[in-house]
Amino acid sequence: MRHAIGLAATLALLAVLAPPALASDSGPLYTWRYAELYYASEAVPSSSPGIHSQLTIRISQSETRDGATSTVQVISTGWSTSAGGGMDYDWYAAYEIVGPYDPSLGGVDPSLRSAWISTGPIELACYQGQCPALPAQLSVSGTWTATGPASATTEKVIDDLGWSSNLMRRERPASSDVVLSPALDRPAVLIRSVIASQSQVSIPLR
Repeated sequence: MRHAIGLAATLALLAVLAPPALASDSGPLYTWRYAELYYASEAVPSSSPGIHSQLTIRISQSETRDGATSTVQVISTGWSTSAGGGMDYDWYAAYEIVGPYDPSLGGVDPSLRSAWISTGPIELACYQGQCPALPAQLSVSGTWTATGPASATTEKVIDDLGWSSNLMRRERPASSDVVLSPALDRPAVLIRSVIASQSQVSIPLR
């Protein structure tokens, strides 16, 4: 549940960066490449009493017609369920860098074969709820290496103005060796370790 918030926030950023699809447009409106680790305290979200947590580690780079950006995210989310089944509290905390493209922070190979990340200390921000005790700063370093072929999907999208575009996604499973310093407790189940891309290409009117 909380993992979706982090991904939705990133996609919302891309939506802002991407210019409107115009009839005369050709080529990508944006391309987003990322490598991601996603851990959860259980494989299937549960409402059982106790603390349920997720941790997302992501390096991404986006390219639009207006330029390129780099993003690093280490996102801790979760909630506590009472014995009666209600939510006691939840949280959304993150270490984030978002800015102009900076190859020193890491990168994703266009073929999705590999990715890497390397940062200095990133400040913690508690965006929502009752955040757990986390280090005030965190550094991230490591690599992802693809372990299988890419799966691909294409979806036709029609925006609020009626213009059409193709949304193309590619994703490869990957092994990873990513270190957090100081170390954070990672939830027990590794849900995803992938290198992926998403690109939106306008469909010119004929």
